[in-house]
Amino acid sequence: MRLANCNGDTFPLHKVFTCSLVFSILLMLFLNACAKRHLSKEPPPKTLSYAMEPARNGQLAILANTFSAKFGQDTSAFLLIDHNDEALRLRLMLAELKASSLRSISKKAEVS
Repeated sequence: MRLANCNGDTFPLHKVFTCSLVFSILLMLFLNACAKRHLSKEPPPKTLSYAMEPARNGQLAILANTFSAKFGQDTSAFLLIDHNDEALRLRLMLAELKASSLRSISKKAEVS
């Protein structure tokens, strides 16, 4: 059985399969050589976390507390937004939260 290309040249099918098999084996060997073989015995050092505590005041804190009271702390929730004005209101809440977090970070930097 033979395989033909666009130019009309034909190749024996077993030769095509042999070449593709050899190529696959070489590719697997190459990718295996690039892989990390030994895991370190000690875990990597922990990175510093700059996460702030949840906001205790503001509209976003009220919304989060309402959800937590209704569904519990371990439940993740999302809100489907029907109207643009509601989406804008929530974006403004997030901007307010970001501004307050930046103010608190800058105050901490001034103290140290």
